[in-house]
Amino acid sequence: MGDGIASYNEAATERLKEQGCVLSFSMSRLSRKQEAKFAATLVIDFPRATLEAPTIEQKEATRQEIEMPWNVVVHNDPVNLMSYVTMVFQRVFGYPRERAEKHMLEVHHGGRSILWSGVRERAELYVQQLHGYLLLATIEKAV
Repeated sequence: MGDGIASYNEAATERLKEQGCVLSFSMSRLSRKQEAKFAATLVIDFPRATLEAPTIEQKEATRQEIEMPWNVVVHNDPVNLMSYVTMVFQRVFGYPRERAEKHMLEVHHGGRSILWSGVRERAELYVQQLHGYLLLATIEKAV
């Protein structure tokens, strides 16, 4: 039985070598207390299967673009309750209840509300937090 496994492994190794693959195979005995009698490790390396390095396109933003104000906009959705949306505005932006309700009603009646304006990085953070609360939010350049 051992010779059959060895000859199979040798044949498989030769096929992989012919295809340009590197194969290392090792077997070791486990202690008698273990359920299995042998442990096997198979490592296959495909040197011909190389990936091209990704091209990184870099765009330099002008100082004006970076400092340009960005708006955090929340859009209406038919799923969330008005009380929930109000609570989220209070938690994320620290708004008092009256201001949060004003924005919630603006979203409800007008379909959207600009909740905050400022630098892009902070706007993206606010949008990510709003998405965490399952609200539909975007950023847009202030005009």
